[in-house]
Formats: sequence, structure tokens, C-alpha cells
Amino acid sequence: MSKDTGIHNLIIIGGGPSGLSAALYAARAELKPLVFAGSPPGGQLTLTSEIENFPGQTNITGPELVLKMREQATHFGAQIIDENLLSVDFKNEIHSSSFRFDTNGKRIQNTDQLHFHHLELRPRFKMAAEYI
Repeated sequence: MSKDTGIHNLIIIGGGPSGLSAALYAARAELKPLVFAGSPPGGQLTLTSEIENFPGQTNITGPELVLKMREQATHFGAQIIDENLLSVDFKNEIHSSSFRFDTNGKRIQNTDQLHFHHLELRPRFKMAAEYI
């Protein structure tokens, strides 16, 4: 959704249920989170035809639930980028808490926290395991 290239308090990698839940709570806490949802966004939940065990929903499809979660997170101020993350620059300062994220030529800087949602496929960028 957003193409903001400013500094963000919280970067969330992954646009599935875990990433969107983190975005919702962070946005409600006024942390102005930025979510790299990937392309296509929504994670494995979008492949689920029927969900009967999610709180507050008796019968909903995966894509419908992802859409509702995205709407709620953005309503409270989360920004979502539906692009794949191409690289992360840790600037060789593992403990500095300053990261740069590249997606299709856009650079986005983060200064505080990095959150990975549960991943079937782990991120493949250098040093990712140290931050999971």
C-alpha cells in the first residue's frame, strides 16, 4: 500500500496472520509499523479455503481473513508494502539497531525493532538467523 521511505520504529517482515497481528498491536501503540507483506501478500493463509478456528469468525476463507486483518491494521496506522524484500543492510553493526531495507530500488530505514513472523521458509539474507 504505502511507499513511505522514512524512518520507522518497527519493521515487520511478513504479511500473514502473525505479521498482521504484530502490525495491529504496534499501530495501536502508535509505533507506526511498516509491514513488508511480500508478493503475493497474506502468507499461507491465502491458500486456505475455509477457516473455522479463528477467534471471532465461525466460517471465513483465508483470503477474506487476510483482507480483514490488513484493513484493521491499516485503520490504526500500519503501513503495508506488497513487495518482496530484496535485501537488508545491517551495516556490519549487529548491535547498532539501525537497518536498511531495499525493495525494488526503494530504501527504507528502521531504527528500533525488527520482527519476523513465523516462516515456513526462513529469510535468506545474510545474518537473518541472528534476528529471528
